[in-house]
Amino acid sequence: MTGVHEGPFLGSHEGKGLALLYNGILGDKSVSGGNVLTRKTLGIIRASAATFSGPITVYGEACRLSPETLKMENLAFKQTPYDVRAR
Repeated sequence: MTGVHEGPFLGSHEGKGLALLYNGILGDKSVSGGNVLTRKTLGIIRASAATFSGPITVYGEACRLSPETLKMENLAFKQTPYDVRAR
């Protein structure tokens, strides 16, 4: 992965970006805080992505953006798999 930045944008690979929303990286400890994709957290992702303009997959707890907004912003949202455990 290249182009690693500070913040929720982790970087890009083969023209696709990856962002991870979780309270620890955004410093927001509120229930509706940094792990939910909203217009506010989208702005933070865009700022941390700097000049990257390709499609971005965002992992987080929930998404408050409409399917139309996701399409317009070239985003795919995936829920963070919290139930994954090592055996």
